[in-house]
Amino acid sequence: MAPIRIVTSCYNDDINLSWTLYLIKKSLPYIIYKKTAINENSQQFADLPYQLIEIPNICRCEYAFIYHIVNNYDRLDDVTVFVKSNWQKYGIHLYYLLENCTNYDYMTVGKHNETISYLYHEQAEIDFWTNWYDVIFTNDLEKPKNVHSWGHGPCFSISRDLIRRHPKSTYEYLLERLTRPSQIFSGSKLNEVGIIYHNEIQRFYTIFFTHGLLPNQYKIFNDKQIDNIKTNIIYPKRRFTLFT
Repeated sequence: MAPIRIVTSCYNDDINLSWTLYLIKKSLPYIIYKKTAINENSQQFADLPYQLIEIPNICRCEYAFIYHIVNNYDRLDDVTVFVKSNWQKYGIHLYYLLENCTNYDYMTVGKHNETISYLYHEQAEIDFWTNWYDVIFTNDLEKPKNVHSWGHGPCFSISRDLIRRHPKSTYEYLLERLTRPSQIFSGSKLNEVGIIYHNEIQRFYTIFFTHGLLPNQYKIFNDKQIDNIKTNIIYPKRRFTLFT
C-alpha cells in the first residue's frame, strides 16, 4: 500500500497518457487499466514503472474505477486518485489535486456549470436511463434531495476510510449493474448504452461518497478554493442527464 496511487484507464487512446511522465518524475505509483489485449511478451511493456492491467471493454472509465475498488477493497492505498485519461481536454486541474489530495478524504476538481441542462437526443437514453440514487439509496429518508454539479471526466481522490464507508458488496453490485448491458447488447448499441451509463454515474460519485456525512467526520475539499486558477480552456458542447 502507498500514501497515494493514481488509477486511470484507456482503450486505443494511449496518446492521452503522455501526462503519466509527470507521475514517473514525481515517483507516484499508478495503474492503467487497458481495455484491449496486452501482449505481455512485447518489449513495449517491459520493465514498466507502473501496473498495466487488462480488463473487459465495458462502459467507460467508471468500470475500471469500480473494478479497482472491488479487487483492492482489502488493500486500498491511503488515497486513491481516479482520473480519466484525457483529462487535459477538459481543463481539469489534476496536478493541483495531486499536490493537495493527501490532505483530504475526498477531493474533486473540474466542475461543470451548475445550471447546465440536459436534452434527450437518443431514444436509448430514455430506455436505459438509470437513477443510481434509487439503486444505492433504497431508503427514501436517506436519499439525497438535490445535486448541483458534477465532475468533468471525472477526476477525484478519495481516502481508504471513505471508500470503506460502503461495504464491498455495494461496489460489487455497482460493477454488476455496469456489466449488464454487455450481456444484452453488442456493437454500436452497447457503446450507446455505455455512454449513457458513463454520463449518469460521473455525476453520482460525489454524492455517493459524501452523502450523509456528519459534520467534521471527514475532510472534504471545497472546489471553490481553486476558482482563482486561470484557464483558457474552451469546453466542448455536450449533453448530460439529470437525476431527479
